[in-house]
Amino acid sequence: MKKIAITGGLSSGKSTVCEIFRNLGAYTVDSDKIVHNLLLHNRYIQNKIIELLGNNVLEKGLLDRKKIASIVFSHPEKLHALESLIHPAVYDEIQNCYDKVKRNGNYSYFIAEVPLLFETGCQNLFDFVIVVMSEEKTCKERFENLKNPTEYQFKDRMMRQIPPREKAKKADFLILNDGTLEDLKKQVSQLSLKLSSI
Repeated sequence: MKKIAITGGLSSGKSTVCEIFRNLGAYTVDSDKIVHNLLLHNRYIQNKIIELLGNNVLEKGLLDRKKIASIVFSHPEKLHALESLIHPAVYDEIQNCYDKVKRNGNYSYFIAEVPLLFETGCQNLFDFVIVVMSEEKTCKERFENLKNPTEYQFKDRMMRQIPPREKAKKADFLILNDGTLEDLKKQVSQLSLKLSSI
């Protein structure tokens, strides 16, 4: 069973592409949701984060992602330490999911949404990499509409990622998401057929 990663810039439409693939019969996992579950349920990671960042990242006894982000995004060394802790656990969980789905045999391919795939240097863990790309202006509008943050937050997060055009050069397949949802569905459907035939 093919193991595929979907990545791309901030608010480029990765989750929408994954949803379309899921509707076409693929099994999909979201690395952001894996991180969320690790923060909620993995005692080892919880303790390590508290050790790294202190008890002020807790809200009613639980790790608060916004408090964590507010600290690490202004302290690069703490961000690096956090990523060194979280990323291996995320890839382990993706592999565990893949192994279970592969044994199940009901899906033609497995897709993981991994925003920081190239930044973590883990693209070789997958058979194919799909990059979703949109114009920066479009991504910024989506980001602000969905999350209601400041323009600074968008630029700050984008600066921590490899530029989208560089990601596109590293991709096995590229999806351009600057048109309508129907345009996007058509691209994904065509790519799904191609992947099924490889």
